[in-house]
Amino acid sequence: MSQNTPPVGPPAGYPAPGSPQPGPYAGGPAQTSGQYPGYQGAPAGYPGYQAAPVGYPGAVPGGQFVGNKSFLTAWLLALLLGGLGVDRFYLGKIGTGILKLVTLGGLGIWSLIDLILLLTNKQTDKQGYKLAGYEKHKTVALIVTLALILLSVVFNIARVGASTTPSGSTAVVPAASAASNPGATTAAAPAGYTVGQPMSVDMGDGNVAKVTIVSAKYSATANATLNAPAKNGGYLILDVLWETEKGKTSSNPLYFEAKDADGRKGDVEMFVDGALGSGVVLPGDKARGNVAFDIAPGTSTVIITTPLLQEAARLQVTP
Repeated sequence: MSQNTPPVGPPAGYPAPGSPQPGPYAGGPAQTSGQYPGYQGAPAGYPGYQAAPVGYPGAVPGGQFVGNKSFLTAWLLALLLGGLGVDRFYLGKIGTGILKLVTLGGLGIWSLIDLILLLTNKQTDKQGYKLAGYEKHKTVALIVTLALILLSVVFNIARVGASTTPSGSTAVVPAASAASNPGATTAAAPAGYTVGQPMSVDMGDGNVAKVTIVSAKYSATANATLNAPAKNGGYLILDVLWETEKGKTSSNPLYFEAKDADGRKGDVEMFVDGALGSGVVLPGDKARGNVAFDIAPGTSTVIITTPLLQEAARLQVTP
């Protein structure tokens, strides 16, 4: 063979032309020609494996998908309208959104839990995808949330302090004399409230109740059927008339507290005869019933609170 004659057939070790070539990984399809480009998405360890770049939908550290729902939007909805379940509606969770709406955010507890889940990147959309933009906005969201919580605490402390100042609705009056003479005022506070006279009680959110303690008495028992002995000597029984002066209010025995002369809080007795009912009192309607406390005899301070258990008014009585 001369020096210029080309070799016949493929070099040693190569398959003959047109014969099947091995696939890019064991068990893969045979190739008949061409190169073997990297197989994007092939299992790690196989020839040509290339991981999908971070930022590609679904490719995030930890391998969990990122959806198209915005963390910033979900956080704002949870912060401002969480009690109405709007954040869950936005995430596509319609069923739990409705449940959260009818329970008013689980009385606030559910709303707080959802807010914490969002701030810790534990919340997902309906498909289980993470929310987009968490890393970008998480610091601002956390700072704003903490600032609003701090402002709310300071505001509530200031409001409670204002409601317990001497200019609040307080009065000292013997209950028996007030019941026989509703116009009597004994050591009345500047607001002029006494047993037998109505009190305007701000229940919050623009709702005002008109509450009248018609009479107050001290008794050994609160319920003729149960006749349970009092732990503190007897029961302070208040005859309460509840009306709505503005907006919409609800009567509830749990909105009342009582403290004895030494500042010890009395226990609410729920099984008092003729108990004050719980429920919404519309303008023009009235609710009347008894509220009782297991408390030591003597002068007692009766406190009326808002639904958030913040003091709204107080009255001193001496049965």
